[in-house]
Amino acid sequence: MADGVRLAVKDDIPYLCDIWKASFPDSEEYVNLFYEKNFDRMEIPVYCVNSKPVSMLHLFDAQFSDTDGCRKAKYAYAGATLTRYRKNGYYKALFSYAMDEAVKNGHLIFCKPFSPELSKYYEKLGFEIDSYFRLVTLNPQKPLPLSVSDISPEQYNSMRDSAFSHIPYAKWSDSHIRWCVEENAYFSGRTLAFEYGGEEYFIMCYPVSDTLIVTETDLSLDALKSLSGSFCGLFGTSELKAYMPETCPEGEKIISSIVYNGPLNKTYSNMILI
Repeated sequence: MADGVRLAVKDDIPYLCDIWKASFPDSEEYVNLFYEKNFDRMEIPVYCVNSKPVSMLHLFDAQFSDTDGCRKAKYAYAGATLTRYRKNGYYKALFSYAMDEAVKNGHLIFCKPFSPELSKYYEKLGFEIDSYFRLVTLNPQKPLPLSVSDISPEQYNSMRDSAFSHIPYAKWSDSHIRWCVEENAYFSGRTLAFEYGGEEYFIMCYPVSDTLIVTETDLSLDALKSLSGSFCGLFGTSELKAYMPETCPEGEKIISSIVYNGPLNKTYSNMILI
């Protein structure tokens, strides 16, 4: 195979694992699980040197849904380059490939930058900031009686679509949500349904040390505050941090997604991926 950009094949997985482990703090077990569960449903542009991948970018299928319908999208995730090959333009070449494909095929690309510096890098490539999270930190209130049940990925996705269909939001397939639920469980999290105030709600969350991280819920901030003690008690944590939609009146404002080749609608795009 020639050097330059191409799509990864299964024989490349050991090289992808090497790039991942050199770039991110995940365990070998997790990285192997990620590719076992997801390889067949992703596009993975790689940049090769001496026919071996040294830089990679993962693209998941998604849709941006609003009142005008659904638009095809690709979620760009876990891009990285082996340290000794950085500053050669390989990562930029992968994004150029993905962006050219987006224009040619009529879909948008979105991603969640993990720092303001990375956001500026993507903006130089042609991306634009579309939406924000509100990261809310709560000290748990007195626990309230609460009955919860673990739900299937299909149930979660159905509830998610019902909760967010009135606003522009990133819509996922059941197979993607299945991985998100499995990943959450891998990190000792749970994906739950429960009743509060006569209505049914959902929450996806996982503990990190003494903090419960809420990656997604359809509760209002006031309702989450009221139930914070119940959820912290369920996981044995003393603090709760929640990623809430941009409309939340409190919390630290963090970039949720940046978009290329698509309209800017403040699309709610909590990717759930940890």
